[in-house]
Amino acid sequence: MAAPASDAVSVGDGRRDPVLRIEGLQVMHVHEGAPYITFIESGANHYAQTHSHSEDEVMVVVKGRMLFNGRWCEVGSLIFVPANEEYWGIPQ
Repeated sequence: MAAPASDAVSVGDGRRDPVLRIEGLQVMHVHEGAPYITFIESGANHYAQTHSHSEDEVMVVVKGRMLFNGRWCEVGSLIFVPANEEYWGIPQ
C-alpha cells in the first residue's frame, strides 16, 4: 500500500489539498496558476487510459518506473507532453 501523499508533498503554506480520488490513484493539489502543479501517486499497474490535457504537461518519475506510451521510464525520467497530445501510462 502506498504511503499517503501528505507524507510525500510539502507545500509552502503547509496545506495539502486532495483534488481527486480514484481507487489506486491519489492526486494532491500543490500549486494553482502558472504552472499548475499536482503530485500524483498510484499503485503498480494502475492503467491511465489514453487521454490528453489542454495544457502542456511535465511528469517526473520519482519512485518505481512507468510504461509511458509503450516506453519504459525509470526513476529520474522527465516526460514532456505537449498540450492536446494523447498519451497513456502504467506505473510499476
